[in-house]
Amino acid sequence: MKHSAITKSGKIDILVPLYLNHPSLYPIITEFFNSIPKKFNIIVCDDCSPLPLLPEWPVKYRNDTNKGFTANVNRLLSLSTADIMIVANDDLKFDNNLDWAYKTNGIYFPRDSASANLDIFGAIWAIDRKSFEKLGYLDEKLPHYGSDREYYQRAIKLGVPVVKISNVCVEHREGMTYKHTSHRA
Repeated sequence: MKHSAITKSGKIDILVPLYLNHPSLYPIITEFFNSIPKKFNIIVCDDCSPLPLLPEWPVKYRNDTNKGFTANVNRLLSLSTADIMIVANDDLKFDNNLDWAYKTNGIYFPRDSASANLDIFGAIWAIDRKSFEKLGYLDEKLPHYGSDREYYQRAIKLGVPVVKISNVCVEHREGMTYKHTSHRA
């Protein structure tokens, strides 16, 4: 069992919704998993990838059918009892500077190298347990690229702080997973 980072709830779970649909993703996903600091508890759920997963990847859960990104994130959220960090598997790597995630009181998110919209999170974000319990799950009726925006607006409406960490940037190869298929968003 991995040791978890300390926060108000006692730990942070890094939740990774995974979908492997093209061989070009093998090195990206391997580099991604290798860059996650070992002090974090990693929970990965594969969304019924058409390609085999590598045995060294920390995948413990797998959907029997492809549910789509938002439903897979919600499944991961249901598996966590700690503070949460959600990370898309096409984020290239962590720089081991995750101090911002330890301070969560609301939703925190770093700059995303692929995002033109500086006020919306999506590829990587952290939320403390109390704020998650207030906001609940992502809306599965919305497509992948709408569920984070709706969650952001819901947080503001319910008074949950949403904080952009401007001095941290995550390298995000946006769309790497989806460019090879008509995978459900």
